[in-house]
Amino acid sequence: MTDVSEPAESDEVDEAGGLLDQALLVARALRAATLVLSVPAFGVASAAGLAFGVIAILAGTGLASQSSVPGWILLGLAIVGLGVVTVFLLRVRATRRAGSDHPALAAELLGLVDISELTTATLADLADLTSREGGIRAVSRARALWRLLRRLDVGEHTSRFERAKWFIPPEVGATWLLAQIVTWSGLVAWLAVPLVVAARAAGGL
Repeated sequence: MTDVSEPAESDEVDEAGGLLDQALLVARALRAATLVLSVPAFGVASAAGLAFGVIAILAGTGLASQSSVPGWILLGLAIVGLGVVTVFLLRVRATRRAGSDHPALAAELLGLVDISELTTATLADLADLTSREGGIRAVSRARALWRLLRRLDVGEHTSRFERAKWFIPPEVGATWLLAQIVTWSGLVAWLAVPLVVAARAAGGL
């Protein structure tokens, strides 16, 4: 008798191998993009940080000799700007590290789109939640409901993947938003530096 299960198993192996090859290809592309984009990101962030640092020094030295409301406002804005730049640089570094090991990233990308494990756990929680055995079981049902709600949360699902999460929403969206804030606020800061220098020289700070 011919075993008909062997062709099916072979097809599954071929399909799994094809998915792995595709994931590796995507991971390599993400790694290359991360390496390329991190260079201007570090450059823009460093320039913005320098501008905020200059403003902070000017405002701080002015406040040391004479306290003024504009000086405190400038110092506060410069500190906030330096904080945003720092957060952005940390996220860029984390994204670059996440893409450095493309085999590990490929494995997480596969796990990210593999819903079989998530489906099995969700069905188990639903069964526990709707089961009529054992009476009311308020505590266990509440726990099952909480687990179910967490599994339906996309952010909760993606947060389990330490590398892949940096390339998908919401993390990639947050990094892009910070990039825009750092770019434009850094430009404004550099435009403000001559004005702050002039105000400092005139004794206005």
